[in-house]
Amino acid sequence: MKAAVGFRDGELSVVWSTIAANVSLDGLTDGLIVDAAAAEDALAAYDAAKGTNLAVVKAKRQEVLEGYTTAMAAGYDTGLGFSLKLGEEDQRLLFDYQQRLLRQLSQPSPEVTLADIRVVKGTDDAWHLATVEQIIATIDGGAGHVERLNGAYAGYEAMLAAGVVDFEVDFLE
Repeated sequence: MKAAVGFRDGELSVVWSTIAANVSLDGLTDGLIVDAAAAEDALAAYDAAKGTNLAVVKAKRQEVLEGYTTAMAAGYDTGLGFSLKLGEEDQRLLFDYQQRLLRQLSQPSPEVTLADIRVVKGTDDAWHLATVEQIIATIDGGAGHVERLNGAYAGYEAMLAAGVVDFEVDFLE
């Protein structure tokens, strides 16, 4: 099979064809037609011809994405026997919950105190008891954790964009 490998709008693109005449380099910058049975083979042929390491970068990018996804799914360990969910919707819900608690605490005659017990849902989908003070602190900690994960992800992506692939992917630090 023939494949046209190159970049379209800054993104790596592989276009397949069973007939060489149907393979087009239209819209590809720095494109190349190669013989390949699979996308990995096409990338390897492109790398060999162009002296690049796109196949390695692609594999490392997948490793980074899997590490990030795993870290987000694991949540934020609160130290209270449960972890907070870190999905985008979960983050919004937790922030709203925290703001509601802070507003209640700031009332002239507060509806709640820092020592009051409330519930919060963990990554295990169970409800866990914690004081209002603990909930506020763990939501802040979870937000900081998400910022660290996003910062690490952005750093890995910057290294990959520069062609650097010799690094250990670790979202636990």
